[in-house]
Amino acid sequence: MPRRVTLTDRQKDALLRLPTSQTDLLKHYTLSDEDFGHIRLRRRAHNRFGFALQLCVLRYPGRVLAPGELIPAEVIEFIGAQLGLGADDLVDYAAREETRHEHLAELRGLYGFRTFSGRGASELKEWLFREAEMAVSNEDIARRFVAECRRTRTVLPATSTIERLCAAALVDAERRIETRIASRLPMSIREQLLALLEETADDRVTRFVWLRQFEPGSNSSSANRLLDRLEYLQRVDLPEDLLAGVPAHRVTRLRRQGERYYADGMRDLPEDRRLAILAVCVSEWQAMLADAVVETHDRIVGRLYRASERICHAKVADEAGVVRDTLKSFAEIGGALVDAQDDGQPLGDVIASGSGWDGLKNPCCNGNQADRHHGRRSAQSCARRLSPLPPIRSTHVAPARSASCARCTAASGSGDGPSYRFERCRDDQLLAAQLEMASPPSGPEGWRRSPMGDRGAVPSARCVPLRRCLAY
Repeated sequence: MPRRVTLTDRQKDALLRLPTSQTDLLKHYTLSDEDFGHIRLRRRAHNRFGFALQLCVLRYPGRVLAPGELIPAEVIEFIGAQLGLGADDLVDYAAREETRHEHLAELRGLYGFRTFSGRGASELKEWLFREAEMAVSNEDIARRFVAECRRTRTVLPATSTIERLCAAALVDAERRIETRIASRLPMSIREQLLALLEETADDRVTRFVWLRQFEPGSNSSSANRLLDRLEYLQRVDLPEDLLAGVPAHRVTRLRRQGERYYADGMRDLPEDRRLAILAVCVSEWQAMLADAVVETHDRIVGRLYRASERICHAKVADEAGVVRDTLKSFAEIGGALVDAQDDGQPLGDVIASGSGWDGLKNPCCNGNQADRHHGRRSAQSCARRLSPLPPIRSTHVAPARSASCARCTAASGSGDGPSYRFERCRDDQLLAAQLEMASPPSGPEGWRRSPMGDRGAVPSARCVPLRRCLAY
């Protein structure tokens, strides 16, 4: 027996209540000339009012009035205004139950309303089972079913019947999706997935639990832990069409179920369901881990940039006095040379009478030390010490989902959805060489330009993320 879809009182009221806003009344309860023709065939005022009311309720929300149901005043006023009747004219309509049933039978014959039974019910059930895969929640599938009943002019069944049908449709949709995913897994991949529930990491927890314990960090140790998990998941070569035809919200639901289960609970599940959850988790966790690696790298690069900025500001403050003295010396020498030129005196005598040629060397040396390449060498030295992230080499892996990771996945230049696999290179000399090779761009605008170049392709085989930290 499938689980029962429990709709809250608010959800039930939203599905079955009569409209009260002026917009909804105009949309659903405006009577046509044909309607007035059928209504005028009733002789008494209360019968005309009751006949029109039942017609409107059958159209929206698509059900039958319950015995003793209270009708909102807005509905009575809106329908009565069209018929030229008042609220008192409706009081006598509920006195005779047979009249209500007779009017309901006439409305079915005149407008084609049908009860939820027979062939019509079977067709609606088939439609509901097909539609259940796209439903994102219990309320969503119930809304879809009610809307289809209105479209086909089928009188809504009881709320309990709606919940039972929706429950059966949702369970059937879940089983179909799980079977679809499991059937696409080769035997070798199945064995790898099931091994996640048996193997242990550090002799403490199963691989399945270990793999899902990750979050973005802010140092190289966090990056290494993320890369350990990513490298392990990359060994599972899932089929490319594994999730083809599976709605995204169904994939998310399976992943969340896997994140709630422990290994013992997973072993108790049916095989198709267990394999589907494992496969979806492996696929989704690869993308999430790739995003976490990129975010961790961005945090490290940001910290490096802030540290370099502090060093730069401190160095500028320390050398401010030297710069002032240098400028003052050049100003004095320049003024003396201009005066000598105006008086026709030899320029060499002016310099010799001042600080001399040896004294002129000090301002020149100070100016050379303030060259922009000096700041670049300091930044390279700082980057070599911190080494925020090892090089990244391009291989094939499931595409990452975040916008930051998309910048890297587009860089490989292939047109069929390539991406990056994050692999560590433990050679510190190679890392330092890459930093030395990276030259800063020219101009303030170039320093903020994307490292992928104008065409979106990686300009060289050097480590692109590390070039970004130098570009600052």
